[in-house]
Amino acid sequence: MRGVRASSLEPLGEAALRLRDDFVAVGPGFQTGKCELLRGVTRAGPVFAKRLIETGALWQRLFVREIENYKLFARTPPPVRVPRLVAADATQWRRPMRWRDGGCLVSPT
Repeated sequence: MRGVRASSLEPLGEAALRLRDDFVAVGPGFQTGKCELLRGVTRAGPVFAKRLIETGALWQRLFVREIENYKLFARTPPPVRVPRLVAADATQWRRPMRWRDGGCLVSPT
């Protein structure tokens, strides 16, 4: 399967609420070629919810690797600023949330 339509998935805000019960969307969602993004806030601060909508095996692996990299950055901070992972569900490869750091969103997928 090449990909799925975002309209066939549950709303991203509802998916984010399962990871963080304090998630509140603060703007409309938008899509890139491979992901759906939604800006929000939690008690921890501003976040982006991100869901992979491309279901190809390569993109799933890259998405899981992205989550793993952010976990590594939390343990061993790199010499540059990177967004902090707040919550993720790598088994579903659909719902990581992370801080918006300095107004930039790093999104390798």
